Amino acid sequence: MAAVVASALALVLAPGAWAQTPGGPGRRVGTIRVEPGHVFTTAQRAENPFFQAADFLHHRTRREVIAREVLLAPGDPYDPELVAESERNIRALDFIAWADIEEVFRPEGMVDLVVRTRDKFTLRAELSASQEGGETKQRVSLGETNLLGHGKELKLDRESRGEKSVERVKFKDPRLWGSRWQLKAQAGQTDEGEDFALGVGLPFYSRDAPWALGADARYSADDQDFFDAGRSVASADRRSQALRLEVGRSWGMRAALRRLHLVGEYEDSDFGRLEGSPPAGTRVPGDTQRIEASLEQELLLQPRFIEAEEIDQVDRVQDLAIGETLAGKAGLLDVREVARGEAHPGSWALRLSTLRELGGHALWTAGGLVEGHTRGGEATAWDGAGFVRAYYRGVPFHTLAGSFTVDAVEVRDGLTRQLTLGEDNGLRGYEPRQLVGEKRVRLNLEDRIFTDLRLLSVRFGAAVFFDSGTAVRRSEDLAASDFINSVGVGLRMGSAPLIGDKVFRLDVAFPLDRVNGEREGVSVSLSTGQMFTIFQVSEGLGEDL
Repeated sequence: MAAVVASALALVLAPGAWAQTPGGPGRRVGTIRVEPGHVFTTAQRAENPFFQAADFLHHRTRREVIAREVLLAPGDPYDPELVAESERNIRALDFIAWADIEEVFRPEGMVDLVVRTRDKFTLRAELSASQEGGETKQRVSLGETNLLGHGKELKLDRESRGEKSVERVKFKDPRLWGSRWQLKAQAGQTDEGEDFALGVGLPFYSRDAPWALGADARYSADDQDFFDAGRSVASADRRSQALRLEVGRSWGMRAALRRLHLVGEYEDSDFGRLEGSPPAGTRVPGDTQRIEASLEQELLLQPRFIEAEEIDQVDRVQDLAIGETLAGKAGLLDVREVARGEAHPGSWALRLSTLRELGGHALWTAGGLVEGHTRGGEATAWDGAGFVRAYYRGVPFHTLAGSFTVDAVEVRDGLTRQLTLGEDNGLRGYEPRQLVGEKRVRLNLEDRIFTDLRLLSVRFGAAVFFDSGTAVRRSEDLAASDFINSVGVGLRMGSAPLIGDKVFRLDVAFPLDRVNGEREGVSVSLSTGQMFTIFQVSEGLGEDL
């Protein structure tokens, strides 16, 4: 026994012992070799002329575009966490379908990195039409999200929804002049007028990045619709121009980061007359100016990441951060209608989300967001949302998924806001915006079936679902009798090399209840994206948490 202990101590204390242990301290990065792949493999191109034609039309991503996403350089101390983060960053690029970084440990204490990727087909020419409830959407689009293999995006599209249409040209450069800065530009024409936006920023591109900076300017002309029983019954033109500046600072350990954001915003909005027959209590303000300076503190307690499949995407790996995110905001806000001269001197927000694993087959996530304006210690406007979601993957080829979301909004001054519910945002089988109110509850249950059935590169799946929900006025109490329900089945299609993380969704829904004394017929809808995703807060309340 003594001999075994002595031998172990000798190994631990021997010079360079740790340097020779894979992943141990003392190792350094040797060479970094990038092997970018086409959309399809050589074997796939040989089997199918469609794959051969796709690769012929596609410009493969340049090596330097992928290499600049690696957070290590030759000679740097080897850090397996930075290797994993680099792989996640590459996989998150819009034009990459698959990514892997292989670590090759050499006896002399060096670690070579081999970066292998597969491209996504990025040339887009789309002519599509979809039907959700009684509303038809049409889209014509031409674009390239990996221009000449440089990772830049150029896109032209025209989209119509009902009687409204918009035409836009967009450009995005995620690494401006090879730096970490990003550039986004957009110009368009709506039925109401011009639409421009320009933004430049330096994001927190790594968990070690200490600073983030950003500036955005926009001008838009659109209209605000007000709905009743799924129909637009009134509208008001709105023209606005805005400027937003942000500075962010990050510090702490990678598993427990603190980030501080200082944000300044200015917005000038001009509203036209309210036309039509609006619901009672609808208010459109006069010309309004808004100035806000706010400070937001974020705490990211995310000790580890996992690679998950068959959650919200088909044929793709999702990188999920296990842990919590907590953020609070306080600010000074001045919002005044030019004619009335009123002001709101305060703004605030609170945001929280968590993602946890249960055993080896289940994930659950919960979160909430609430924000508002105050005057004299009293809220003059606020909105909030909370959600709980669960995923169970213990049954082969099945993911049982559930989502429960509650949200509400109240605006005492300013533009009236509505929360709607229907085919387009969580209640399949009923017309878009069938229910309207200031309080909304939604329950969705799905059995997502992931099969190995493929046609060309498209992988097919299916779903069985149950939807339930309601939206009521602020003055009304929520009651079980207010909920309307539907059941249905659907087809899911995904392809990492062709459409990346998108999911095409075809649903056939059977409404179970009457609305305004009438029962809807069977509904067929075709759209992109799952009805709910792991961190989506709520339609109408902004981006994912």
